[in-house]
Order: sequence, then structure tokens, then C-alpha cells
Amino acid sequence: MITNPVFAEKPFISWDYTDTVLLTAYDLLKNDPLIYELHSNSVTLKEYMNDIGFPKTTKILADSGVFALEWIKRSKGKTFKQDYSHVSLKADQILSTYTLIDPDFIVPLDEIILPKDTEDEVKEKIQKIKNNSLVFF
Repeated sequence: MITNPVFAEKPFISWDYTDTVLLTAYDLLKNDPLIYELHSNSVTLKEYMNDIGFPKTTKILADSGVFALEWIKRSKGKTFKQDYSHVSLKADQILSTYTLIDPDFIVPLDEIILPKDTEDEVKEKIQKIKNNSLVFF
């Protein structure tokens, strides 16, 4: 993960057998020094990674990381120094972080469709998912 200091050090991990890596908006957003470096050098995370040895042929898949955040909030939040119960990721924050990552693939921000949802609620949630995906086209 990005937050692991080994990730940005040379020599870089051998990526011979890796087709795609998963990077999350949550992991990037909690790494202020890396965000500062990206903005200071006017580069995306993909460009930064290529500069330090990440192969250009390996693809990047971006996900929000919100499920990991929710897991931390529910199961581990009280054992960390930071109170994660008040941390949230907003859609615009995630989408702007996707842009900063410059991934080859994205996991669109989704809505949870529940069995008790009405047909209109399902249609509304599907439309939100489509709208979140269209931001990149």
C-alpha cells in the first residue's frame, strides 16, 4: 500500500508477475506527505510511481477504500489513537483522489441496494452509480 514506506523506496518491488495493483483513495488521503509531494511536483500518483521504478505496463485499479474505513470504524476504531468514528469519505473527495491517482481502471462509487428497496429507489441508486462513473468519460 502507499502508506507503507517500503513502497516508495528503491530498490522497488519486483513486479514481474503483477498485471494490476489496487490503490485506494482512502490510503492516499491519509498520506499527507505524499499528496504534498504530488501537488508540489505537479504529477499524478501513476507518474510518481513510474519515476521510482513502477513498470508502465502494470495497470492501476483505483477503489474508494471506504469499506476498509468502515471496517476500521466498527471493529478497530477504539484501539487506534485517532477516533475513526467521525472520519468519512465524501464522493467528491474520492473522485478527485481518483484523478490524482490517474488509474487505468476505477471502481465506481456504488450504492447499496437492499432487498426492501422499492423499484424507484433501485432506479435512483443505479442512476447515482452511472453518474459517478460518467465523471471520468
